[in-house]
Amino acid sequence: MFRAARQPSQPAVPRSAGAAAASQPYDAGAERSSPTPTPTDPPADQRERAAAALRLELSGTEAASDGRAAWHLADGLAVSLSRVTCHGRMAVEPDELVGWGLGRDEAFHRASANLRAAELPAVSRLAPTDGAELVLIVGAGVDAASHVLWLDDLVDGVPAVGALVAVPNRRTAMVHPLGRRDDAVEAVNLLLLMADDAYRGAADAVSPSLYWWRDGDLVALGGTVVDDEVHIDPPATFLDALDGLR
Repeated sequence: MFRAARQPSQPAVPRSAGAAAASQPYDAGAERSSPTPTPTDPPADQRERAAAALRLELSGTEAASDGRAAWHLADGLAVSLSRVTCHGRMAVEPDELVGWGLGRDEAFHRASANLRAAELPAVSRLAPTDGAELVLIVGAGVDAASHVLWLDDLVDGVPAVGALVAVPNRRTAMVHPLGRRDDAVEAVNLLLLMADDAYRGAADAVSPSLYWWRDGDLVALGGTVVDDEVHIDPPATFLDALDGLR
């Protein structure tokens, strides 16, 4: 069980760039070392149709390393471009953006706008009489969990210190807005147990780990569940934030 015990030798994990860092491509390896191609100039209607079909999907970093257009969010977590077609969702490769005349930044922001303009996922609160409040974000589409990138627009009452977030699969996100220290410690354990269960066997699995959302960025807290027992060694920056809670 996580008890917020500070480890003196624990290294701090730098804050990872979140949705605001659309200009930072996901480094999938050597194939990313070549210069970014310059977009061409296709017919305006073709370009607009392509841009209107773009969406964002969360995935693990391993899944995002297959050559698709993607951005690194945090350890183990990436967001990639997909497009809506008559055959369902299709991953988008960087060369396709070139053919449509779209730069990476523009494609990211168009996909973001398209997703935010679509039907929002359902948001429900689990508020026990005494204990950690959890917020569930659930949708039928494979981009439902992507809305955590704009968490403060979707969930009321997210404080400046941020929230705990789990994204076990693309249709589900679990959130605890940070408030009381004891509630945060309880939420770490609850969210990791719930995320581990929702991650296992999911066809659209993302990550069983826990993340810290703060001001649009996501920081990996990690965590594993072994024999129903939570093991986590969060970065010092998160422990410092916990120390600041009442």
